[in-house]
Amino acid sequence: MTASRKLGLERNIPESTLCVIDSVHDKLEILLDTYSLECDYQATQELFTQTEHELQALWEFEQDSTRHTWIKRLHARHQRLLFPDNHYII
Repeated sequence: MTASRKLGLERNIPESTLCVIDSVHDKLEILLDTYSLECDYQATQELFTQTEHELQALWEFEQDSTRHTWIKRLHARHQRLLFPDNHYII
């Protein structure tokens, strides 16, 4: 996932910060792809929540947990692993 350059320009975010955001997104994607039920879900949630707050700071957004998308993706992954035959989980 890459940071939106358009949004970065609108918010006057330096290119170097956008590169950091890209790197954080890449690492979160790897963590999400490799997450398994053997991982400590609570610890992973805390890591994702902290990282989402750091991303909001990099974007210079207000801290708002309701806008966290990575934690929602982690929850969906966890649910799919718990209930692999349930096709209704998004």
